[in-house]
Amino acid sequence: MLNLVPRAAMNTLIVKFGNLSTSDATGLADALTLRAAEWSSPRLRLAGGFVLQLDGKTSVWTGLTGDLDEVRDVIRGVAHVAQGLHMFVDRRIFRPDIQLAVANQRTTTEYLDAVLAELDTFESNAWWQSTLTLLVPTEDGPGPVPVKVFREIPLGPAVSH
Repeated sequence: MLNLVPRAAMNTLIVKFGNLSTSDATGLADALTLRAAEWSSPRLRLAGGFVLQLDGKTSVWTGLTGDLDEVRDVIRGVAHVAQGLHMFVDRRIFRPDIQLAVANQRTTTEYLDAVLAELDTFESNAWWQSTLTLLVPTEDGPGPVPVKVFREIPLGPAVSH
């Protein structure tokens, strides 16, 4: 009764650059690769669930929890690197949430309530987020502008707990 978001599209955007040329994306990826080794790999997990109404669509989301202060440090670092390359950076994009599904014409209020009741106690296994992914737009497919992986950028050592 819900349209599930494809796993490849379950991203948490931390910084938005707009449309980067291949040259700009390469320069940014190279500069981030040099600096990202200095930033800690945060330990994260998914927990809970909620419904949002965005752009007239009802969707189901889960929250990102864990070392969010370290994630914010990474965001500041990415913004600093990009600004050093004279790129516009929109840091307001980060929300510690991940979209799971979108309601469709078959979705009932009762079904959404049942999904939320299940998600209320949901908590995923924790993982170390050891990379950043630089995504760039691609012209493939209909709907919102699809993205493709331009480069995986390794982060530094795990946050000590």
